[in-house]
Amino acid sequence: MNQGGQLLLMAGLLMTLTMLTVTLSISHSVNLGLHQGERHDLSPLVSMLDAHLPPAVQAEYDRTGDAATAFDTVAADFEDR
Repeated sequence: MNQGGQLLLMAGLLMTLTMLTVTLSISHSVNLGLHQGERHDLSPLVSMLDAHLPPAVQAEYDRTGDAATAFDTVAADFEDR
C-alpha cells in the first residue's frame, strides 16, 4: 500500500474513533439528563438550525453580496441566541 493510501486509512480510522467518542458522549449526557430531570436533547436545536440558518444566510448574502461576511454575521446571531 502506498503512503497516500495509508494516510487515508489512518484519517478514516481517526474520524471513526472521533465520531464514536462524540456519539457516546452525547448519549451518555442524554442518559444522565433523563435520570436527573434535565434535558440534553439536541434535536430541537438541530431542527431549528436546519430550518432557519440557510434562509437567514441567503437573505444576508442578498443584502451584502459577500458569502463569508453573510455567513459570519448570521452565525454570530445564531450563537448569541
